Amino acid sequence: MKTFALFTLLAASIAAAQAEDRVAAGPESLSDGFVAAWNSHDAKEFEQLFTTDAYWVPTVDSRLDGRAAVVADLDRAHRSWARHTTLAIDRVSVTSREIAPGVAVVLFHAPFRQTDGTLTSPGNAVMLVAVKEDSTWRIASGQITKPGETVTPR
Repeated sequence: MKTFALFTLLAASIAAAQAEDRVAAGPESLSDGFVAAWNSHDAKEFEQLFTTDAYWVPTVDSRLDGRAAVVADLDRAHRSWARHTTLAIDRVSVTSREIAPGVAVVLFHAPFRQTDGTLTSPGNAVMLVAVKEDSTWRIASGQITKPGETVTPR
C-alpha cells in the first residue's frame, strides 16, 4: 500500500512538472498543455493554463468569464460526456503569432481520437489568445469550435 501511495505521489509530481514545462515554453506549447489537460480528465490540470481573468467560449451560446468559471465548466464536462473522449493534436495545424510583446494568438486543430485509434475529421478548431505572465505563457482567452456545417459556402 505504501509503495502504491509513493508511486502515485511520484507520478503526480512528474505530471505536474511536465505540465509546467509545457506552459513555460513558447505560446504554441499551450496546444500540448490544453490537450494533455483534456486527456487527463482532471479539471485541476486546466487551472495552470488559464489566467485568473480568462475568457472562454466553449459553445456558440456560452461565454465564461474568469478561470474559476472556465475550470468549473471543464470539470462538469469531464464528469459527463468528455470523460469518454481523447483529443489529439494535428501537429501541422499548430501555429502561433506574437501580435504584441507578450501577447500571441495560437491556432490548432484537435480532433477526437476514436476507440479504434482513428481521428475525427475535421478536428475541433481551437483559437487561444496567450499572454506571457512572469515568463510563462497562459491562456487569456480562447474558443473551441466543433466541426459542423459552414455558414458561408466555400
